Amino acid sequence: MPSLRLISSSCVNQVSAGEAYLKRKSDPEKWKADLLQGSLYRKRRYMEDSEYRNRILSASRARHKVNQATDETYRNKRTMASLIRRCTWFREELPWKSHRPVLYTEKLVRPCTKCGVMRRDGLKIWWESVKSENHICHSCYTKADWNEMMPEGFENCRGKKDLIARMQKVGTWTEQGK
Repeated sequence: MPSLRLISSSCVNQVSAGEAYLKRKSDPEKWKADLLQGSLYRKRRYMEDSEYRNRILSASRARHKVNQATDETYRNKRTMASLIRRCTWFREELPWKSHRPVLYTEKLVRPCTKCGVMRRDGLKIWWESVKSENHICHSCYTKADWNEMMPEGFENCRGKKDLIARMQKVGTWTEQGK
């Protein structure tokens, strides 16, 4: 009786997912094209599929809620960005220690001198060195301790009300500074 010989039907020359990833990553142009294609697909799906959009938005809200409750760096980053966007006097009149916040009207694409990352879509908030033309992204600057981030003499201020009270105490607050 002849014996049955089992032969695998899988292809021996298949490339593993890791090898395929490394191959794509080694070609910068192909890598950018792949990233752009995925980004465009997700944007189109977000615009067209309301169920997908609602799922993304609810996940984003949940993530924000958890981060706001548990992550001090996240809270500091959001508080600082809010003060920079809303209060011109906060950006321009306070005595900043090492870097001063700069708010651009359009997103600006440039490399961060601290982390070296260049944000693809750019950022509106950058931190310019007081002594030189170096710029740090908002994420890098806000990773520091709150007291290190805040302007000189305003280290313990946690919000707009505290800042105004301190400025009134020092005598630098004017009503047009609102």
